Amino acid sequence: MRNLVKNEWDFGSYKKKTVHFLSETIRLKMLPRSKGLLTRLEIENIDRFMFSNEKLFSIEQATDNQNDRIIGPNSSNIPENVMYVARIQKPRSIMVWAGISANGQTSLIFVPEGIEINAIT
Repeated sequence: MRNLVKNEWDFGSYKKKTVHFLSETIRLKMLPRSKGLLTRLEIENIDRFMFSNEKLFSIEQATDNQNDRIIGPNSSNIPENVMYVARIQKPRSIMVWAGISANGQTSLIFVPEGIEINAIT
C-alpha cells in the first residue's frame, strides 16, 4: 500500500496539525475586538500598552518508555535508581510570568505554587 501511495500516485504522508477551535460565534466576536484594538493603537500612545503571559513548567522528570532505554546485560544488574522513575498524578511545577511593552521587558517573575494571577491581584 505504501508503495502504491508513494510511487504510483506520488502522494505523501502528513501528520494532522493541532489548531485552536474557532467556532463561527468566536470568529464573529473576534472581528470587532480586533478592529477596536487597532483603532486604540492608532489613537492612543502605544507606550501605554503592555502584553503579558504566564507559563506553567513541570519540574518532575519526564519519561518516554519508547525512547528512554537503559542498556545492560539484564535488568537485575541495573541499579533501582536508574531503572525506575517515580511518577505522581500532579507533578511539581512552577509558573513564570513576564511582560513586554514598547519601553522594554519585565524581569521574569516566578510565581509560588498555589498562587493565582488575575486582574485584581
